[in-house]
Amino acid sequence: MKVYKMILMFVDRDDLGQDGAREILEVLRDLGTGYSPSVMSVEERDVKWSDSNPLNNSRTMGTEFARLFGKESEE
Repeated sequence: MKVYKMILMFVDRDDLGQDGAREILEVLRDLGTGYSPSVMSVEERDVKWSDSNPLNNSRTMGTEFARLFGKESEE
């Protein structure tokens, strides 16, 4: 499974790929929601997903995200 860093964290449970994930976020612009997200860059990591994955727990997801994407991701 892939995890992407796009300022926010998006766990790709449906194997959408980077383009699909970007499209899901950017479609908000077309729904008249008042939100107009523009994904400026994407970083990708492969993870082995399970219910016990640290990204699946709000108490540990920040630390695991920082481990996957580097120290600057802890902000």
